[in-house]
Amino acid sequence: MGVIGLTLIIILGLIVLGFILVIILKKRAESQTSLTATVDIKPTGVSTVEFFPSSGYDDTQLMKIALLYAAKIRFVQSEENPQVVEAYQGLLEEALDPFESSEHRDFLPRLSNLVQMLQAPIDAPSATGTGERFIIRLIEGRSTDFVNNDLPFRGLAANVPISVILVINAVAECLTKRNLEIFCIALTRLHEEMFNNTKPGMFEMNRAALAALEQAEAEVC
Repeated sequence: MGVIGLTLIIILGLIVLGFILVIILKKRAESQTSLTATVDIKPTGVSTVEFFPSSGYDDTQLMKIALLYAAKIRFVQSEENPQVVEAYQGLLEEALDPFESSEHRDFLPRLSNLVQMLQAPIDAPSATGTGERFIIRLIEGRSTDFVNNDLPFRGLAANVPISVILVINAVAECLTKRNLEIFCIALTRLHEEMFNNTKPGMFEMNRAALAALEQAEAEVC
């Protein structure tokens, strides 16, 4: 066997090993998952969000999965085109209206209107003929909580931040009045951390999401 043949075998072996490691890590994450959100966006723009299990989770877990996912997508976008980041920031501001002193009771209606606008039928070519699926898993670990997620391999860049808005809306619709206020405050504070003109780090964003929730819970009686 020549050097070239041996090199090819080594490369193929590393590729196979990589796939095996990905499968192992994915199965491990799934086994530790306490809540999963699945977002489906059809080529027309119509979307659905489903939680698994369908019952047995609490409001805190719902808020965590949305906040941590929003923070992680901000980190994922750290190397993206600035216009993509600006679009994400704009979507969140449309939902939160952070520059106005509006009451928290306006939060859910704003979200609902935004989602309706995002789901309006579109004539532009879709990225895939079958739509796109986003899977977000909440993992509540011993030392910290975080999300593990699957993004479409090929898809519209705009649908990534849109998936965040869809999860936020689905969570907000499930919360009690008190927790909806907590959620709105936490998202507003996280928004400030996410777009404070510094390069976001993965661990920093994760901590910011959890800290925002903790501070909001302490503030709301």
